[in-house]
Amino acid sequence: MTVCWHDMRQAVPKGHPDCLTGKTFVITGSLESITRSGAEDLVKRHSGRVTTSVSGRTTFLVAGQDSGTRKVSTVSATAPNLKVSQG
Repeated sequence: MTVCWHDMRQAVPKGHPDCLTGKTFVITGSLESITRSGAEDLVKRHSGRVTTSVSGRTTFLVAGQDSGTRKVSTVSATAPNLKVSQG
């Protein structure tokens, strides 16, 4: 699959359909290579879960440009082992 965004073409990595089982993602801000809804679809397609707020169950915070500062700042308090991906 190829995602088109702002006249850019970028291949989407392929993974096993269940590779994100048990993982919970929060996506915030503007992402450079994919729309937020496109990123949510990718996560769900690979059996991951997407939520709107950071909690102790959050596995990954994908923080794009102009990310919600509240979400990013609560990471250390609510989910100290959270992996943060700037993108």
